[in-house]
Amino acid sequence: MLSINEHKEIQMTHKQESTLSRSIRSNMQLKGSDELLAIWKKNDRLEWSDEAFAAIHDILLERLGNVPPQNEHVSRRRHNKKVAQSSKIPLSVIVIFSPAVLVFLLILLMPVLNPEPEDIWFTVLMFTSLALFFFLPGFYFGWWSFFQSKEILKRAAENAPKLKKASPIFYRLYTYFLPDRFVPYYSLVMIGFMSIICIYGGIRMIMFLIDFL
Repeated sequence: MLSINEHKEIQMTHKQESTLSRSIRSNMQLKGSDELLAIWKKNDRLEWSDEAFAAIHDILLERLGNVPPQNEHVSRRRHNKKVAQSSKIPLSVIVIFSPAVLVFLLILLMPVLNPEPEDIWFTVLMFTSLALFFFLPGFYFGWWSFFQSKEILKRAAENAPKLKKASPIFYRLYTYFLPDRFVPYYSLVMIGFMSIICIYGGIRMIMFLIDFL
């Protein structure tokens, strides 16, 4: 059995809810049918409450005689988009690790293939794979630093405070104690430097192959 106070609290809650529902319905009544239809179809549950959609449904039913179907929840669409984005493998990971996987497979297959010292095909294949191991990341970082410099500066500026807060010692060591305003430009220079180093490594592999042949 509920006490008298609990009954009063329940009645007060129902009264407040009904007052809120009437207020929401009155506000929706002031809107035109086209605007209500747009809100109803968009179905943005982050912007509008369930009570608002219930009021819109009743008003459209009174005015139009029927209510069109709604789109998927905006909040759900955003969640699905985040899941889809997180499930994709970044291009940088593919570019950097795909040649490494090829080299690793060749090393694992050496006992099976059992190449002889005079087997030129295996040497060519190995040095070509090593050249790709350096060239692909090198050209990717070069393209990124040259054509996506604004994006790099923007990302570095956004991520620097998070990194500084999470690992202040590592942040300072990584940035060589540079002032925070120089960190984005330092990141851009580092990416360009890695590009040069990787491309040089690829050239060296090609030179070794030419000397061998």
